[in-house]
Amino acid sequence: MDERNATLYLAGMGFRIAESPENLVAAGTGVWNTPPHWPADALEAITDAWPSSIGLAFDTGGAVLLESLGDGVYQIADSFASNDVDLALKFQALVMFAFCATDCRRLLLMTDHPSGVQVARNFGLYQYGVRTESTPDGPRSLYHVAGDLDEWAAFVGHPVFFAEARRFGNEDKALRVLQRWTRHTGDATALDFSYLQELDPAYWRVDIAQVRAARAGFHWGHNAAHWIEHAPACGVPAGAAECSCEPTVGFTNGHTTATVQPGGEVSIAAHH
Repeated sequence: MDERNATLYLAGMGFRIAESPENLVAAGTGVWNTPPHWPADALEAITDAWPSSIGLAFDTGGAVLLESLGDGVYQIADSFASNDVDLALKFQALVMFAFCATDCRRLLLMTDHPSGVQVARNFGLYQYGVRTESTPDGPRSLYHVAGDLDEWAAFVGHPVFFAEARRFGNEDKALRVLQRWTRHTGDATALDFSYLQELDPAYWRVDIAQVRAARAGFHWGHNAAHWIEHAPACGVPAGAAECSCEPTVGFTNGHTTATVQPGGEVSIAAHH
């Protein structure tokens, strides 16, 4: 697919592929989280890395540079506002894009913010090291965070990974991940593609409903699930290119349920 100039959506967050370093820096907040050895000037640093990078500029502010280090290894440089209410969803979107839309097999992040480590953990990454460096303001801890493709695919669920990768033309990569999982674990259910028949076009509207539910106070968990209810008269056939209704989307985390109506209204109720 041609992503240039198109708004893409992942985890309910809209973003575009930046066309230049200047375009990407302008989408950021002015403060970048980059590896410490990079130039201090953001534009200089992004320009140096640009030939081997992909830049994501989010519609509601914030930017990410995914730099390829070779052999499927990418590192993250990001610029988000600390009070961005959608920060977690934007991080989820960038991780999904890296693993589903590129050849990324390992994702690296360096940060001096413990809160950034926690956000990364929430979406399948993990801290593998920490080191202390001297700065003019005193010692600073740098946390090393990473994510592995196969582990992340199991974390988010193989159906979600396969569907998103297929969406970006990366079906062969996803299939190899599922084959490795089956060979490693002996569990062949990951290669059961019958679930894909249930992924009608309304599936992608879950992204938007997810944002609305989060803003209404729904709390996500590792076992959160969703479902789609089409309008009675919709009659959407399997594999249809269009859906004639705006479906209702529901989420559950095992304790509470959020229901997002077609008009955007959200109701949250505790399980009894």
